[in-house]
Amino acid sequence: MPGETGGTSNEVGGPVEGGTVFQAGYIGSINTGAAPSVPVRLTDALPPRPTGLVGRARELAVLERFLDPSVRPETPALALAGPGGVGKTSLALEAAYRARDKGWLRGRILHLDVRAHGADTIQSVPPLLQALLRQFGLPGPELPSLRASLEQEWRAALRREKEGLLILVEDVMDPEQLRSLIPGDDHHRLLVTSRTRPEVPGVGVFTVDKLSPEASLTLLRDGLPDEEFDENTLLEVAELCSHLPHSLRFAATRLREPATVVEEFIGALRTPDDRLTELGLTPLYDASYALLDEQDGRLLRLLSVHPGADFDADAAAALGGTTVSEARRALHRLCDKYFLEWTRTEGRFRFHDLMWQYTRSKWAAQGSREESRAAQERLLLSHAARAADASEGWLDQERHAAVALAAFGVEIGRYAAVDGLAAPFIARLTRQVQLVDALHLLRYAVIAAHESRGHAREAELLVTMSRTYRAAGLHEDARACAEAAHLVRIRIGVFSPEFDDELAEHSAARGDNGAAAHHYARAARTWERRGRRDKAAVSLSGLGRSWGALGRPDRAAWALERAAAAAEETGDLAVAARARLDLAQVMPSGSRDLATEHLRRGLHLARHSGDVAVTIELLIRLSEVYADEDVIEKADELIASALDLVESHRLYRTEAELQIARVRRAKPSGRPREPVARQHENGSADSPPTEAPSPPVFRPNPHERVVLARLYALPALSTLWALGWLGHGMLTEGPAEIWVLYVGWTVAGFEYARHVWRRSRGNRLEDVMARYGLWGHAVCCGGLLAVAAASGLWVGAAGAALLLGAQLVWGTQPLLRRTTRFTHR
Repeated sequence: MPGETGGTSNEVGGPVEGGTVFQAGYIGSINTGAAPSVPVRLTDALPPRPTGLVGRARELAVLERFLDPSVRPETPALALAGPGGVGKTSLALEAAYRARDKGWLRGRILHLDVRAHGADTIQSVPPLLQALLRQFGLPGPELPSLRASLEQEWRAALRREKEGLLILVEDVMDPEQLRSLIPGDDHHRLLVTSRTRPEVPGVGVFTVDKLSPEASLTLLRDGLPDEEFDENTLLEVAELCSHLPHSLRFAATRLREPATVVEEFIGALRTPDDRLTELGLTPLYDASYALLDEQDGRLLRLLSVHPGADFDADAAAALGGTTVSEARRALHRLCDKYFLEWTRTEGRFRFHDLMWQYTRSKWAAQGSREESRAAQERLLLSHAARAADASEGWLDQERHAAVALAAFGVEIGRYAAVDGLAAPFIARLTRQVQLVDALHLLRYAVIAAHESRGHAREAELLVTMSRTYRAAGLHEDARACAEAAHLVRIRIGVFSPEFDDELAEHSAARGDNGAAAHHYARAARTWERRGRRDKAAVSLSGLGRSWGALGRPDRAAWALERAAAAAEETGDLAVAARARLDLAQVMPSGSRDLATEHLRRGLHLARHSGDVAVTIELLIRLSEVYADEDVIEKADELIASALDLVESHRLYRTEAELQIARVRRAKPSGRPREPVARQHENGSADSPPTEAPSPPVFRPNPHERVVLARLYALPALSTLWALGWLGHGMLTEGPAEIWVLYVGWTVAGFEYARHVWRRSRGNRLEDVMARYGLWGHAVCCGGLLAVAAASGLWVGAAGAALLLGAQLVWGTQPLLRRTTRFTHR
């Protein structure tokens, strides 16, 4: 040893062969001038060839082209990238065996597993290169330790190989390791597998996706008796395995066990919390998740809170509480590591395969309820702010998330945000005939308006909900919402054009078209006085339909012309299209060309409005016109367009489709056609959609209590009070006439209340009674107060003053609220 002196001896024995023996206390470096050792070539050490590889013809064709020595590849290195369990290693090994079987690899195959996601990872470039160089037969002690020297030695070793090599390296993640392995030319091939998408110059990337359903079935059936499992069960298992080869092979093994074990296994797969464990994917995902930094790991966990199928960078920023640019960069990093994947819609992302369930379990273990609620609240506020000016595409993509966020908003009391979020989605979903989602959103919006005491908004939403229930064929629920809206209107205590529109709609629904025309006309006049031509167009359109039902086509045409003009002027194309459709139907028989022109114009407006129901109806009517004119080709074209809309929006067995079928049978074109009638996948043709929510009618209804008090309590108390003073006047020979007159006014109030409850047509006298219903008591009590005070009846004056105060508080407050809201708008 260095520094040691005498007293120590050492002996070397044995013969010396072909060299010199050096002996010293310490040797730093020595150069003997002798030639280096000759490498001893080792045999190829590939893992066993994979079995059961199905559904990978396209991927293997790409790999074989890459390994074919007669084809010059675009890059000398190719990375098979994809999430854990997708079968990258099996593909790489099968390609290597096929290339060797074809005699393409006259050189050697170097194989190394970096184990980037394992506990014994090769963590840097030097040990990676040393491991590969040792496969050339270079003794370990002769290998340098510095990276630069090792890279030189690696390239020199590749240059010495006259025959092309295949370097197969598994589970690489470090870009520096991959960069150091790239061959200097296309003489050799470097094939790597990676759970990240490498961005290294000179390395091509081929993403390995999950199997197709057909390939999954083939893999599951391997070794199973044909009669043991039906195809639907195997398809369900394949779907629960997300068509990942790793999971499918594991499931295929479990399906060969006894029936009771198989039943328990399938039951566990159907339970989201147990699925990952049953499929053995948790260790794979744990290894990938452990390599995320804290920022990306937190965002990934929070993204699992998003209630939709996919999301964009704005939603991720809201959930994570970061800027949009930071969220976008993080999303791209997570996509490169195959936790997320890009959707077909630009700028939107979704979880990869079973990763959502894994991330949810991580969130349950590491997150908190408070943090989750805070993230959801940020997302709710973000969506509510974006919804007003959002594109139709965004509204379509976020409709399921909107329903869940609205429910959450009601739960935490964010009523204003719920209303702001729901309004644009409701309009869009109604036009697209997505009635179930629209009804759910309407329900939460009604609850929010009720809890925030926005009774005018509540009544408006209940009317919309009643129409939507009616369109869905749920007439009992439609009536319940209409009754609830009526109670809210009466509670408000102010007669408004909205109330007249609602009375008109209710009258038309029960066949009283005269009452409907009366209320629609009164609503239209009020809207026009207020300058709301968009609202007036709706009322005029209803007025035209009512006059048409009453057999007055001249008046109907007048109203519908004005409705169409007002709607087009204000940009409400759906109302304009409906008015054109109704206008064509009231045209006299001699105006066929004009009616057809109205239909063409209406169809143009309907298509631009996005209202599916109106578009389908116009297509039907116009196809009937062409069929009557024997223009069969044009009629068939319109019918095909209508059928496409019916099918794409799942409107099977609707009235529109039955009308289409009737037209096609009546006017055959001589060519075979597919049958029109279809069976809805969720039930029989006549059954209503069972997933629709129940009406948000509150029990006991607070509106009903207020309405009863307004319509009956005050008049009843006033009547009792007036009868008492009438008796007093008769006994004392006082002014009994005034009390008789007051009792008469009160009885008239009862009659008015009866008409309101019946929703009758109304006339000029009842208009006066309506004014009395709101202000009659105030006027009469004021007069009684003056008479009683002049007569010295101070007790009567005090009673009149109390009644006057009660009426003012009861009646004026809704008017003031209504006036304030109208002024703000």
